[in-house]
Amino acid sequence: MYRTRWITALALIPVVLTLVYLGDLFFFLLVSAAALLAMWEYYVILFAAEGAPRKGLIIWTSFLFAPLMLYFACRGEADYVLAVLVLNLVWGGLLTVARSGRGAGGTGGGEELLRQIACVVYIPGALALLSLVRSMPDGGHWVLFILVVVFAGDTGALYTGTFLGKHKLCPAVSPNKTIEGSLGGVVASVAGGFIVKLFLLREIPADACLLFCLGVNVAGQLGDLFESAAKRAAGVKDSGGLLPGHGGLLDRIDALLFASPVAFLFRLVL
Repeated sequence: MYRTRWITALALIPVVLTLVYLGDLFFFLLVSAAALLAMWEYYVILFAAEGAPRKGLIIWTSFLFAPLMLYFACRGEADYVLAVLVLNLVWGGLLTVARSGRGAGGTGGGEELLRQIACVVYIPGALALLSLVRSMPDGGHWVLFILVVVFAGDTGALYTGTFLGKHKLCPAVSPNKTIEGSLGGVVASVAGGFIVKLFLLREIPADACLLFCLGVNVAGQLGDLFESAAKRAAGVKDSGGLLPGHGGLLDRIDALLFASPVAFLFRLVL
């Protein structure tokens, strides 16, 4: 399993880094593709009891609003990102009311709208904040900083938990996660973050870098647990099989989705 995991990672890392540093259209295409694929996987989890995502307009229009939101985010236009997010709510509400007016909605339409809003905020909303970071000065370096802190933490937690883990972290949500793995992830995030700081972001004070790494790692671990809880509630093991050795794309970026808002706030302050 680990061999397949590393082969997949080593194949994707150069592609992701290239698109991150090219920025503009290339980064937009990267985050849009990630958002659309992860959204579909999340809808499969949300509608697992019903076999597949419903084919209503409320769900499908989210696949149009998501890239629009990310387009404005990549341009650094945060106010338009917020406008698209609210417009999605208004549009979904309109469709829900129209369906209820025809006697076809009941409570199901409102339930569907709530699931769609949750998905849009959770995935493209979080990636929009990452895109706003990319649009700032030294954006490419900062996105790399965030990715290294998040994914180093994931890797450190995996291997520390595998070889040293004894005490369960949150068995009701994720039986395989351990306190030792969690601490190993924190150490790996801090180490990875300081390496990036040393070579690319020397202007960041050491204490600020430490706080950044700790905050992003903790948020990332919560994101991982959140997705585990969603899958457990739906009776699903993986969000998909797109990435050999990793599961679905959502399984790979779940920590990043929770870490991005924290990283964005840190970036505004720093």
